[in-house]
Amino acid sequence: YLLARIRGVKISHIKTIAETMSSLFLLDQFLNNYIHQLSGGTKRRLHAAMALIGPPLVAILDEPTTGVDPNVRQQMQEIFLNAVKAKLTIILTSHSMDEW
Repeated sequence: YLLARIRGVKISHIKTIAETMSSLFLLDQFLNNYIHQLSGGTKRRLHAAMALIGPPLVAILDEPTTGVDPNVRQQMQEIFLNAVKAKLTIILTSHSMDEW
């Protein structure tokens, strides 16, 4: 809620955006967990989802798929590619050359 408000999201849209992002990043089962209870890969997904809320003019992502399961990695790549197609600028770092 706080991050969405800081980024200028209307209160009436926050719930829909949160539900959409949690579904896209496969986070639905973790909605009632505290961050310290999440695995490293799940935290990466959460951080990536948070980075795209708003949406920002530019999203800077540092190794967003490190420690993430292969099927989730592919899902995240599709999300990022769709965001770029929607004219969002993403600056992304990765050590995996075949990944992108």
